[in-house]
Amino acid sequence: MFPGGNLLNLALTVINRQAFQYQQLLSITTNELGLDIQNFSSPIPLSGSIQPVERSQVKELGLDFNKRVIEIWVEENLKDVARNSAGDRILYNNRIWQVIGEDEWFELDKWDQILAVEVVEN
Repeated sequence: MFPGGNLLNLALTVINRQAFQYQQLLSITTNELGLDIQNFSSPIPLSGSIQPVERSQVKELGLDFNKRVIEIWVEENLKDVARNSAGDRILYNNRIWQVIGEDEWFELDKWDQILAVEVVEN
């Protein structure tokens, strides 16, 4: 393979795509109690490959191994959590997933590999 060859597009011809929804973070506002409120776009349907991340790998990455983490390969440019910002989120398998990490391949090959952690709402 060579840079710009879109290896993901080739892989998705032999493995099943999984459907999910994507919500882009639009803004963060502060409510009357001083709490930050994240405002997201309406869900956008996408597809790609979604795999669970093994607990041993989660621990190696320095993440909380008590949380569920997935890895997603998608032909879109998604945004992860950054300083002073929250990341985009994924709606998959009746759960909300916060994008927390990204291997940036989009500029070169037009796909992203991202990590997302399950959001547990209280």
